[in-house]
Amino acid sequence: MDMSKLNDPPRLLCCPKCNNEFPAQGRERMQLILDTVRANQLDVWRILHGVTSKTYPDDMNLNRARDVLRDMHKSDRDAILQPNGILTDSQIDMLK
Repeated sequence: MDMSKLNDPPRLLCCPKCNNEFPAQGRERMQLILDTVRANQLDVWRILHGVTSKTYPDDMNLNRARDVLRDMHKSDRDAILQPNGILTDSQIDMLK
């Protein structure tokens, strides 16, 4: 067994075996994120646009993204902020 893999964070789109978790856990996490994105497509687009756009000053985009994220239900917000999900670690840090 490769010991370096034990210290790596779980990767969302990797197989559950690689993440040292039960298959159902990985599928449930992925399904939760997909369902959240589907149910909140416009809000997710606004968040992604806010953390990646260079149209306005960065503070304005980030503030808009934070406002959208803050107004979401807690369970949706948690799904969006899953590490190794739809946002990178640096984007998650920007939104917090």
